Amino acid sequence: MALSRHSSVKTQHMFLSVFCILFGCQVTQKEAVPEDPDWIRLEIPGGGVSNSVTGTIDGTLLMTGFTRPFFSTDGGRTWQASREFHTANMSLLTRNDTTFLFRGTSTANNQEFAAMAHYVSTDYGKNWQHNQDYYGTFHNLRKQRGFVKASDGTTYSVKWNRTPVPSNPSSYYTNPSELVKTGSSGRQSIRFPFKHEITDLHLDSQNRLYVTVSGHVKPGSDNIRGSAINATAIIYVSRKPLP
Repeated sequence: MALSRHSSVKTQHMFLSVFCILFGCQVTQKEAVPEDPDWIRLEIPGGGVSNSVTGTIDGTLLMTGFTRPFFSTDGGRTWQASREFHTANMSLLTRNDTTFLFRGTSTANNQEFAAMAHYVSTDYGKNWQHNQDYYGTFHNLRKQRGFVKASDGTTYSVKWNRTPVPSNPSSYYTNPSELVKTGSSGRQSIRFPFKHEITDLHLDSQNRLYVTVSGHVKPGSDNIRGSAINATAIIYVSRKPLP
């Protein structure tokens, strides 16, 4: 008599359990992440860290990780790596039909900027070319990291929480970042309950806020542990338009 699908699966599970008891294997199951009422969570397998994002969840969404950009055309359900650059990618900026990939950073007035836009794409990261005008018009192109401005003048920025290491003042412990909104009603915090270091922000044409992040909290502390190179990268997208 043929086994039903349910019976067959049950038999397989019983066999696996007996096998593990005899040979000491360990079966783990990925813990489901509960949905948040305000934020959509997108995961990019193998991305490591999400350093920056551009585009829209309704069309093509482009994210850059450690050394590889990834793009999605199905709302962030699946992702494809477009190119391996072998050096760090820091940020993305789209102007008209061109996306610039920044590979360095600079600091001015206590603000961090992405710099060195060596590569460009005209199809949201599917293909990349050297920026032929890097030493011309776009040589001084910069993008402020962790800061975006809406069409009505409202700004969104990152509050990075970093504590100097007593034994080495040039180093610091990283604690979870916060989001701040500044508009006509003043400055206020935005609910962002996730414990990461925020790397950058992006607003799409619908005024939805995209938050790219790095790392996770160490067990038993509030310090951020850096992301592994091939870890799953994460992007958070506001469910509702902001402001």
